[in-house]
Amino acid sequence: MKIQLEKDRGDILLTQLKLDLLVDERKELERIHDFYTGQVDRSQADLLVNVDIKLQVEIRDFANQVTKLHHDTILFYDGIQRNSEHYNRYTDSYYRDRNVSIRSILRY
Repeated sequence: MKIQLEKDRGDILLTQLKLDLLVDERKELERIHDFYTGQVDRSQADLLVNVDIKLQVEIRDFANQVTKLHHDTILFYDGIQRNSEHYNRYTDSYYRDRNVSIRSILRY
């Protein structure tokens, strides 16, 4: 049980690092979005015709990065669910064991 607890503790620390990386990546993508917003006049009807092809490729890559970040965020929260299940198992077993020992003490 002790080894499993330490393993899960390590997983939680790795999860915190992953969350920090996801937040940093999101902030970087927000900065890129702000840059592109300033480069393109979105009020034009024929916007795709007038935008430089290199900028179109960069915007497509940006959209792919946003999609990947969204996917990674979903995977991150799936990992959080696994950690929550482990935590619930530990607390249940702790209180179950503690309850038994308190009952045995109260009997005497």
